[in-house]
Amino acid sequence: MPADLNLEKFHLILQVALGWQNAQLFKFIVNKRHYGLVDFEYEDNMINAKNLTIRNIMPVEKQKIVYIYDFVDSWEHEIVLEKIIPNASNYKHILCMDGERACPPENCGGVSGYLEILATLRALVGEQDKEFIMLVNGQNPEVIDLARINRRLKRLKI
Repeated sequence: MPADLNLEKFHLILQVALGWQNAQLFKFIVNKRHYGLVDFEYEDNMINAKNLTIRNIMPVEKQKIVYIYDFVDSWEHEIVLEKIIPNASNYKHILCMDGERACPPENCGGVSGYLEILATLRALVGEQDKEFIMLVNGQNPEVIDLARINRRLKRLKI
């Protein structure tokens, strides 16, 4: 993705990739600094995510940042800049290249709530089914649907 995207737009891309609806607050944490929406008085030390770009906070490969979504469920993600691609702005749209498992549904109660949902579904389906075919939020939680994510990313207006 282009390094000149601001962090608010980066958040919207992450929302699409994770299958969430952008219904909650978010923040990025880099070197103990918090970047998010300053319109809400949730944190006094929040720096406006609209004013910084990916390049500003991740200038080198292998740089790590933390992305937190939904301050109640508190979904915390570590994001690593794997590779800087010269002239990335020449690409027509953003592409999700890989991932593991489907993302939990939004507002499911955080990690503990999601684990409870999975345990309940496992009990209903039974562990004898090797493929563990069950649906959470319209998809198998064990499988990431890259084609679906990339269709949604292609439609995203950034």
